[in-house]
Amino acid sequence: MKERGPIFYDAERVRWRRTRRVMEISGVLLTLLLAYFFVTIAVSVDLPAGLLPDTKPKYQALKSKKKPVPSREGRKRRVANIGTVPATYDPLRAAFFVSWDPNSLASLKKHYKDIDLLIPEQLHAVSADGALTVVDYERAQNTAKASPAEAIAVLKNDKLHQWMKSFNPPIELPMMGLLNNYDGVEWRIKEMAQMLANSEARQRLVGNVIEYAVESHESGIVVDFEEVPDASQAHFRALIGALAPAIHSKGLKLMIALPARDDAYRKLS
Repeated sequence: MKERGPIFYDAERVRWRRTRRVMEISGVLLTLLLAYFFVTIAVSVDLPAGLLPDTKPKYQALKSKKKPVPSREGRKRRVANIGTVPATYDPLRAAFFVSWDPNSLASLKKHYKDIDLLIPEQLHAVSADGALTVVDYERAQNTAKASPAEAIAVLKNDKLHQWMKSFNPPIELPMMGLLNNYDGVEWRIKEMAQMLANSEARQRLVGNVIEYAVESHESGIVVDFEEVPDASQAHFRALIGALAPAIHSKGLKLMIALPARDDAYRKLS
C-alpha cells in the first residue's frame, strides 16, 4: 500500500499566511465593533444618578434686558414748545416711522437717542363715515375699522412698541401718531373726499382722533392727507378748524403735513 503524505502539512506556509491575514482583519473588525458598542452605550444610555458625579452648576443665568441709551437733553421741553417761537435757536428733531418698512425700525434703533419726537404712521381715515382704521402689520397686514381703544390695543403690540418694551426700563420716546388716508395698499382719495364733504363724518373723525390721542398718552396728532381734491379744500379746512381747538383743549399738539404753498392751512396749524 502506497504511503500518503500528511494532509495538513504546508511546507510553503501558504495557508498560514492566509490564516494570519484573516485573523488580523477579524481582530481589527472586532476592536471597532467593541469601540462602537461602548460609545453607543455611553451616549444613549442614562446611567443611574448615583453612578455619576453631580456636575450641574449651582448658579442660574440672570434675566437681563438692554438698557436704553440716555436720550437727547431737552427733549421734553422742545416737544412742549411745539407751536411757539423759542427765545433761542433750539431746533426740534423729529423722525417718521412706518411699520411696513423694516429699514425704518433699523434706522430708529440706531438714532432714537438723537431725536426729540417720533411720528409713527398709526391711524387711517379711509372710509366715508369718518371711522378710524388701523393696519395690523403683525397679522398679514389686516386693515379694519377700530374704535380708539381697539386701535390702541392693536398698535401696542406692533414691532415698534415691542422693541421699546425690550429695554429695562422701557424707552420713553415722545410720539405723535400720524393720521393719513392710506390703507396699507393705496391712497383712498374718493373715500376721503366723501368723508370731508359730510359734516357728521368729520365730527366723528375728530372725536375718534381726540379720544385716541388722550388714551394713548401721546403728545398729539399729525395729519397727512394726500391728494386732497380742489373741490374738497374748503371741507378739509373745516376739518382742521374743528380738530385744532379740540386737541389743544386737551393740552395736546397738532401738526399738519402741508405743501409749502398752502398758506391757508399753515395759519390753522
